[in-house]
Amino acid sequence: MAALTIVAAATVPTPATASAPAATHERALTSTCAPSSGTKTFHSYDERSKGNVRMCVGGEGRPDGTRAIRAHLSGDFFYQWVGLWYDDCPSECNLNGHFTLTDTSTGATSQSPYLSKIWGGNRNGSLTHTFEVSSGIYKISFSGRKYGGYWRDGRFQSSDTDDEMSISGLEVTVDIS
Repeated sequence: MAALTIVAAATVPTPATASAPAATHERALTSTCAPSSGTKTFHSYDERSKGNVRMCVGGEGRPDGTRAIRAHLSGDFFYQWVGLWYDDCPSECNLNGHFTLTDTSTGATSQSPYLSKIWGGNRNGSLTHTFEVSSGIYKISFSGRKYGGYWRDGRFQSSDTDDEMSISGLEVTVDIS
């Protein structure tokens, strides 16, 4: 099996050689998070809700020689009350959107299906998608939103949009060779 390395837009150590994994296992080689932004903070339009969101990308070499890129978006969400920030999503929240994969040599794009995850009881939400790829340089980005939580649960709702925040602008470029 050929070695698979990921070279991100930022300096990321990669293994000099890769040994073949057991025939029944996938092997994640390297994971890198959005190097230009790390964790990015997003706000609702009125800034009464916020999310610290990070996108990470990992490459996989498989025993049959195929390759894949796994994109993972995770966020910690909060609401503001009387000047202090509290963990959001004590009740139901929704994180949704899609990842886009762009082949930088051809400009061809592929989108994940529309992804949606509903959760409650803690501030952490995440989405993951795997793209099948061949060798090349790819840009992975995310576009979506988070809504729900404290401002939607009806207790103190003054607007239907306090709980909504747009999430975009996170991207990672990787070289799968």
